[in-house]
Amino acid sequence: MKENHQEIKLCIAFTLYNPENRNLNKFIEIAQENDFVYIYDNSPSISFDFNELKKVPENLVYMSNGYNDGMSKALNQSCNFALSKNCTHILFLDQDSMFTNKEIKELLNHAIDYEIAIRGSIDRVAIYAPNIICEYVDEAKYLEKLNYEEREWLVTSGSLLDLNVFKEIGEFDENLFIDYVDTDYCIRLRKSG
Repeated sequence: MKENHQEIKLCIAFTLYNPENRNLNKFIEIAQENDFVYIYDNSPSISFDFNELKKVPENLVYMSNGYNDGMSKALNQSCNFALSKNCTHILFLDQDSMFTNKEIKELLNHAIDYEIAIRGSIDRVAIYAPNIICEYVDEAKYLEKLNYEEREWLVTSGSLLDLNVFKEIGEFDENLFIDYVDTDYCIRLRKSG
């Protein structure tokens, strides 16, 4: 995060599939206030021509193979990009789970507060995720109230992953295309302690 989260260097990773052009300005807005934005486009054709835009921040990177690689590959590519930029954490999003910069800061603040609260204990948190309330109206309410509670598993979209954990546990299983990708990873996290 560019502002005051000195212990966290954040990459926000979007995995897209046939996104709408209206999202372009949101990606740019998010890149302006964060360390890195990595867009992995799983669409059958390239969705955006960033060369046509005048003000694309240097910290926004767009990747497309012109076909759908599956969720696991997209997540792995995103994590490896973030590691190459020395990021400490990655926030996974997609065109259906779009956070504002304010909501991103809120999630980071809660993660930092929780880490401080458990410092010195044997507890360790691998992934943070808000309770997402999606109402499919003009604006969904994503972060109404953040409380800490342990879950057996959670979805990757909207979650904040500590990249040290990714280095320890390893990559997402690319044999899984989309279904059970996040469940499998959470099971592996729990088994590792």
